[in-house]
Amino acid sequence: MKKIFSIALIIVFMSTAQAQLFNGSKDLIYTQKAKNHNPGVFSFYTDFNYYSKDSKLIDEISGVKKTYNLMAGNVVFAYGFFNHFDVSLGFRYYQVTNRETDPNVPDDLFLSMRIGSFSFGDNHFYHGFVLGSRFPTAAQYNYPLAEYASGSIEFGVTYAFSFYSNKNLPYRFFNLHANLGYWNHNEKGKVFSFGENLELEADHPSQEFRMALAFAFPTEYVEYRMELTGMLYLQKPHGFIYSAEEYAFLTPSIRIGILSWLSVDLGGDIRLSPEREWTTAEIPPAFPAGSGITSSYPDWKVHFGINIKYNFKENRGGEGFTRYQKSARQKVEMEQTLIDEIENTKKRQKEVEELKKLRKETEEEIQNLKRVFGE
Repeated sequence: MKKIFSIALIIVFMSTAQAQLFNGSKDLIYTQKAKNHNPGVFSFYTDFNYYSKDSKLIDEISGVKKTYNLMAGNVVFAYGFFNHFDVSLGFRYYQVTNRETDPNVPDDLFLSMRIGSFSFGDNHFYHGFVLGSRFPTAAQYNYPLAEYASGSIEFGVTYAFSFYSNKNLPYRFFNLHANLGYWNHNEKGKVFSFGENLELEADHPSQEFRMALAFAFPTEYVEYRMELTGMLYLQKPHGFIYSAEEYAFLTPSIRIGILSWLSVDLGGDIRLSPEREWTTAEIPPAFPAGSGITSSYPDWKVHFGINIKYNFKENRGGEGFTRYQKSARQKVEMEQTLIDEIENTKKRQKEVEELKKLRKETEEEIQNLKRVFGE
């Protein structure tokens, strides 16, 4: 408990964040928001992440050092069914070049249900829960340089909290989000094969405590975000698991609005946790001996994503709006009008100040001329 409390304090004081949860709709790269999709809202998200590292081994054909490239990512579909309920379906892909394994395409399947958008504090605060599961549809599992995949049906729950500084235009002003989650890899009884002659069975399920904190600063066309992600094992996996290490990542990113329904994400992971190797069992190494590459998490990654969001109810026409939606739209329009008036007032005040300054300079110049001609 002392260890968990210490990590939680670090995350709070760094004021950024989220755990590497690949289930759930993707408003941020990792962090889940407490506000779910409104009824009729559909979103499609892709996130491609890349990492590359040169090994110490020389390729026999080219005569240059072998390079290992991690190419992984997610494709997520989400849809809002009710005011407080949406569902997400995610597909993952994974590949490391120059390893003697085929790409995991497709990788595992993720299904999550978010029960959220419960507001308090005059609609500035929201909270909710995300119920997630991972189904083993991939040919490979227990692979390196990525989060642990057990090859079993995994499951977990995440508590999501969100704060919006402006309740009427929540996505136009500063917003902050935090996650606390539990994840069970459910691998007890699972047999892990290493070649033809070595099989090891898991005698307990590994369990994780996941944490996240994130904030976003939206502007007219670009949203600036920062996320901090972290994971601690409540019950560590066996020594024959390649990704057996705890982690912490800092992820700065931006979202660029292209159209009202289309945006692009650019970002990167920076590993804050030390590079360490907790794989202890006598198993074949994830990378050839002498390569200088461990199976722990990359020290950096880059992200590129495309986000599409479409409101089926809104685009049917006026009849698709409920009384609440019409009222909300009117509030937004009034708020936008007020913002425009404030900005225009600021511009006029600036012009008045500039005129006052010009008048003062002119009067000073006249006084100088009087003194010159008076002499």
